[in-house]
Amino acid sequence: MLSLRCNRNLEDVAGTGGLKAAVYELVDTADAEDWIDKLVLCALAENPGNPKLRALYDEAWLTMDEDIPSRSSLESLIDPELEFLDVDAWLTTAQEMTGRVCRVERTSGGALGTGFLISPSCVLTNYHVVETFIGLSGGSAPLSFRFDFRVAPDGGQQEGKTLPAAQTDWLVSAAPYSPSDTNPHPAALPGEDELDYAVVRLRDRRGDSTGWIDIGTPSPEPTPGMALAILQHPQARPLKLALDTKAIIGFNANGTRLTYRTNTQHGSSGSPCFTLGWKPVALHHSGDPAAPAFPPQRNAGIPLRAIQRHLERTGRAGALVP
Repeated sequence: MLSLRCNRNLEDVAGTGGLKAAVYELVDTADAEDWIDKLVLCALAENPGNPKLRALYDEAWLTMDEDIPSRSSLESLIDPELEFLDVDAWLTTAQEMTGRVCRVERTSGGALGTGFLISPSCVLTNYHVVETFIGLSGGSAPLSFRFDFRVAPDGGQQEGKTLPAAQTDWLVSAAPYSPSDTNPHPAALPGEDELDYAVVRLRDRRGDSTGWIDIGTPSPEPTPGMALAILQHPQARPLKLALDTKAIIGFNANGTRLTYRTNTQHGSSGSPCFTLGWKPVALHHSGDPAAPAFPPQRNAGIPLRAIQRHLERTGRAGALVP
């Protein structure tokens, strides 16, 4: 190090004594001849990760030689798509969103899927989640929606609060799924009216106290490689968050489906899908149709903008106005 970086020979400077004595002699000589700063710089250049050398340099000198890499220069922005998040704001919004997601259940018992508030009294879920009840006579459906079903900080389970569907006019709007959704190699795209969604009206206005997830406000368009978070009740379990930082695969050709890699399970149908900044972008609706014959490679959701357009086209968007 002394020869290569400082152009000095150790024996000429410190003699041929033991290592410890040579080091002391080297430091004394460098100090006396006024090149101690160069000695420290050379040592730090040779071993830039040594915290003691770094501390010595930082305490003794205010400027750093260009040949010495600062610790900050060793940090890198690996993925520009992943934004830095303000922790308090992110956690606050996450907590708000969890209060707007529910498990869809039969009133007699048994979980059916996931849903989420999109107005003070309306829940969005999948058509196939509530398909059994669509068309029932009597104007009501034996459906319930369990909110705040989660694991508490102490590990205990919170059973949450169950709200029934409205006794009359419970189905606000719906669009069936497409036969192509179950085909790994579909011959045709899903139609604009094949969006696998249902809007169900609750008996009570829970959203007055918790707020709701606004699907009408434009969100950033997902692009390949973007992160995607899903709040869900997989396998009917308490609320979970699945997050993949390189999730988005892309839209299909007519914008009626969005594919991604974020994990889901049976029971996750009807879950809200968010950007990393909690902007809602899709309604999760299915897994990979190639499974279980082949390992699953993707999940799929319905873009919320497609659902919003359907609501407007069918004259049902006004039913969501608070």
